[in-house]
Amino acid sequence: MSIDLKTENLITLNQAAQLLPRVNENRIHISTLWRWCKKGLKGITLEYLRSGSRIFTSQQAMQRFFEELVRLDEAKPRRSFHKPAYLKNKPRSEKSRQRQIENANNILAKAKII
Repeated sequence: MSIDLKTENLITLNQAAQLLPRVNENRIHISTLWRWCKKGLKGITLEYLRSGSRIFTSQQAMQRFFEELVRLDEAKPRRSFHKPAYLKNKPRSEKSRQRQIENANNILAKAKII
């Protein structure tokens, strides 16, 4: 859905930042809102309009953005430990596995363990 100019009141990203609750007594920076517009958060983007060099969003767009984030959080099964993708085990080839076994055996042989 996009911002409806007829029914929604446009606000600047600076005004939008002022509407959000503070985090550790600091206001959310407008660059964070811009990142939410361009890159999104968890795959969800904040709707915006550009007029010349100014960027606008709306309270309604912010409401939709946060509601969608909540829906996404509720849809995902809860896990006790979240492992980032870059830490997940990747399957290795048999050749790579054999090479690692040989390297480990060489280290153990040099240490006179085997």
